[in-house]
Amino acid sequence: MEMTTQGLVLNSLADLAVVRDRFAVDGRVPDELALVPVIDERDPGAIGSLAEDAQAALAEFMAVIEADRARRSEAEAGLSRWRHLRDELDRVGRIAVQTHEASARADELARNGLAAGDRQQARSVAEHMARLATRADAHAAVLRREADALAERDDIKRLLAEERNQEQEMEMREILTLAREYLDHARHEEARRLLTSL
Repeated sequence: MEMTTQGLVLNSLADLAVVRDRFAVDGRVPDELALVPVIDERDPGAIGSLAEDAQAALAEFMAVIEADRARRSEAEAGLSRWRHLRDELDRVGRIAVQTHEASARADELARNGLAAGDRQQARSVAEHMARLATRADAHAAVLRREADALAERDDIKRLLAEERNQEQEMEMREILTLAREYLDHARHEEARRLLTSL
């Protein structure tokens, strides 16, 4: 007789006697071969114990759900903060560009203006704009560091990936809907081009 992990090969009826205890008799698997614990009907506490174990497992699962909910909420708050920082960074970046440009133009006027008073006033404006540009650059650097740190968090990366997947799925559905409309109106070539873009 050969025993393998795939099955059992019997070479004679005598081999069957050796392994007969491995098979269910009248649909019942022997207790020692059962894959799950068998409840002893004679033990009145067995059902109570099963109920307690089930309640404990359910409570543990509920705790996991609540922990995940709290982590997701924290990640969503972080993602919201990241978006706010990116918006602020764009705004401050525009201010920095504008103030740098204004400073350069005022500096040019300070050097080439016709009237001495205009040159003096332009020099003052150029210096003020340069200070504002420096402040904007510094503020942008702080915002960028914080935004980059948030973007490196695994939970935020995961939420962003989920959002991208949802957007791609929605886009694909829209393309398939449009392709279906093309096919319904016998516009096969347009449908083919649209579907090959997927």
